[in-house]
Amino acid sequence: MSVPVLRSAHVYPVKSLAARACDTVAVEPWGLDGDRRWMLVDKAARAVTQRQQPSLARIAAEPLP
Repeated sequence: MSVPVLRSAHVYPVKSLAARACDTVAVEPWGLDGDRRWMLVDKAARAVTQRQQPSLARIAAEPLP
């Protein structure tokens, strides 16, 4: 029987922006700590995603302490 191994963990502090690699990350009841807690919206308060704006993948967000 093989044992699963987690090789890397990534979080997206802002939905649809670039991922951030983590050495360690806490798992909370609602998901990974700091993952997708924020999102970009347009003037009509609709979510903006990489599907609509692929260049968002080049923008990185870093959480403040």
